Amino acid sequence: MNLVKKRKEVKSKNITLNEALDKNKLLLRELNHRVNNNLALILSLVKFQYYEIDEPKYKEKFQSLEHRIKTIAAAHEQLLYSKGNIEGEYYDVQEYLSKITNALIDISTKNVQLNLDAKSINLNIDTMLPIGILINELMSNSLKHAVFKNELIIDIQITLQQSNITIIYKDSGSTFKETKNTKSLGVSIINSMVKQLKGTISRENSEYTVNLQLKNSKK
Repeated sequence: MNLVKKRKEVKSKNITLNEALDKNKLLLRELNHRVNNNLALILSLVKFQYYEIDEPKYKEKFQSLEHRIKTIAAAHEQLLYSKGNIEGEYYDVQEYLSKITNALIDISTKNVQLNLDAKSINLNIDTMLPIGILINELMSNSLKHAVFKNELIIDIQITLQQSNITIIYKDSGSTFKETKNTKSLGVSIINSMVKQLKGTISRENSEYTVNLQLKNSKK
C-alpha cells in the first residue's frame, strides 16, 4: 500500500513539474517574441532616419548600426524558430553566421566570395551572439577597407575541440593598413566581445585569430 501511494505521489509531482516546465517554455517563447518585435521596431526607426540623412558619412554609420541590430535579431529569431531543440538552449553556428554574412554581402557593391566553415558546432546563445557581433565587425571592416582587384575572398573558419574554440578570419586584400585609431567603435566592439568571451585575439596583416575557452558548447 505504501509503495502504491508513493508511486501516485511521484506521478502527481511529475505531472505538476511538466506543467510548470511547459508554462515556463511558453513564457520564454513569448518573451523572445516581444524582444524580436522590439528589435524589428528599432530597425524600422533606424531605417527611417537613414533615409532622411543626405551625408554619405552619416548614412554609413546608420547602416552599420542597422547591421549590428540585425546580428542580435538573427540570434533571437533562431532561438524562436529552431527545430528539434525544445528548450532552445543550443544553436547552429553555421546557420547563424550565414544569415549575418550573407546580409552584409547582399548590400555590398563589391565582388565577394565567402568561405564559411563552422559545421557541426552548436553553442549557447550567450556565446553565439558575441561571436556573431565579432564576425559582423570584422567582415564590415574587410568590405570597407580591403584593397583588391577583381574579387575579395573572405575565409572564416571556426573549430571546436573539447572546450576550446578557435576562430580564424582573413581576407584576400592585397594591402593592409594598421589601424591607429584603437578607440574607434568597431575596434572597441571587437575587443569588448573578446573580453566578454574571456578569450584572446591576435592579428597578422589581415588575418585574425581568436581563441576561446568554452563551457557551454555542444557538438
